[in-house]
Amino acid sequence: INGGYQILPYPFSWLIIGELSTIWLNMRWALIKTGRGSTTFFMGVQYAFALTFFITRVVIYLYGVMELFQQREILFGIVSSGRVPGIFMGITLSFVMAGSLLNVVWFQKIAAMAMSKQTKKDTKTT
Repeated sequence: INGGYQILPYPFSWLIIGELSTIWLNMRWALIKTGRGSTTFFMGVQYAFALTFFITRVVIYLYGVMELFQQREILFGIVSSGRVPGIFMGITLSFVMAGSLLNVVWFQKIAAMAMSKQTKKDTKTT
């Protein structure tokens, strides 16, 4: 839809930035699968994943969604001019919003997992 109608190229830039966290997620997976899930390096990868996920997929993504909302008159104008069918704009914006909500839910799970591991670590040391 976006490529065919050439709409929303700017949001693509902040959407693709979110993929930076995927590098750390893949490294995390590889370390777990190779039996290195309890190493110091693994902990660093964990922190890097959580940090990049939060910055790129929560902060930057939510900022982008807020910016799209601020540009709603321009988006409505694109639809009303007939350049893009309303259903396609609606689908695109719905997926962007759903992705933002999904990232927030995922980050809550990442944070909860990190907190539970820290709590277990604290109870072992006391």
